[in-house]
Amino acid sequence: MTIDEYDTPLNDWYALQLARETFFDTENTYFKSVLNLFRGILGNALKGNDYLEKGVVTGILRVAKASLFSGLNNFGEDSILDKNYAEHFGFTESEVNTLLHKSKLDKNPETVLALKSWYNGYNIGGLTIYNPWSIMNCINNDGEFKAYWVGTASTALIEQALILDKFQEEMQTLIDGGSVDMIADPKMVFSDIKSSPNALYNLLLFSGYLTVERSFENDDTTYNCEVKIPNREVRSVFSGSLQKWISKKFNIDVNDYNAFLNNLLKGNVDAFTQKLKDYLEVSASFFATGPKNAELFYNGFILGLVSAVSSQYFVEAEKESGTGRADLMLIPKNTAKYQNALILEFKFSKSEENLP
Repeated sequence: MTIDEYDTPLNDWYALQLARETFFDTENTYFKSVLNLFRGILGNALKGNDYLEKGVVTGILRVAKASLFSGLNNFGEDSILDKNYAEHFGFTESEVNTLLHKSKLDKNPETVLALKSWYNGYNIGGLTIYNPWSIMNCINNDGEFKAYWVGTASTALIEQALILDKFQEEMQTLIDGGSVDMIADPKMVFSDIKSSPNALYNLLLFSGYLTVERSFENDDTTYNCEVKIPNREVRSVFSGSLQKWISKKFNIDVNDYNAFLNNLLKGNVDAFTQKLKDYLEVSASFFATGPKNAELFYNGFILGLVSAVSSQYFVEAEKESGTGRADLMLIPKNTAKYQNALILEFKFSKSEENLP
């Protein structure tokens, strides 16, 4: 028997609470009803079943901590941090090459390279693993590259993570292709978000929005990990979630924001400057409620800028140039629609009179 995504009902409930910005309440009537229902179904299917030889259960969270298998014992668990069954977490390189050959998409080397850029990058047990759902959809659509895989909890998880100072500081590094440090805990459960900000990183890792670049096991069964965004598909999910967060948090229209960025990239300084003033007026209300909220706006604003252009521009922050450092440099790649290189300097003033 195979039970896929066994913890999805509970995870989706938690994700809904995140999206609504409500507190987690495990005494919630709906939560308890669903928990009891699935506990009965899964327990009867896997324990004391004379017709069952073997069961395979897959999901995001560990079976022992999911509250769904009370009384179940004698089972083994393996996660993306383990080497066992690594080749079964997705498609291997050889399997993808076989599929491309059968679909005749391997005749164009650029298509093969693009497919790897979009959908591989998962490091599981030392193997490079591809997202099977995305690969099959891409092949079924004659090699059309786009984000096919977007999990239910993705936006809520990323938006919740953006509230954290640590994540704001590190998201630019992630979007730019770099890695950040975290402690991975396979024993973590969704409700741990209340007490452990690191739990958000764990959920992003075990949900497939981050992948391990290097890991070192600690004595307490946790892992010190360097993690990164695995591929272009997931990076687009981060960027889209970030723009939605900006729009919702600061009441900024996404289309206006994109037009604002295009004016910057095209070199339409006057139009860019006028819209920038409008946004700064919005930010003034956050300064009025305290420097923390103002910093939140500033960080979100810059992260939105970086995420929106990172696929077409090399983004460098605090880059040494001459005798000083540029706050932000945008250098166009060959694929960029506009070939203007940009240097941005940010200055803080306590009063409007001191502004240029």
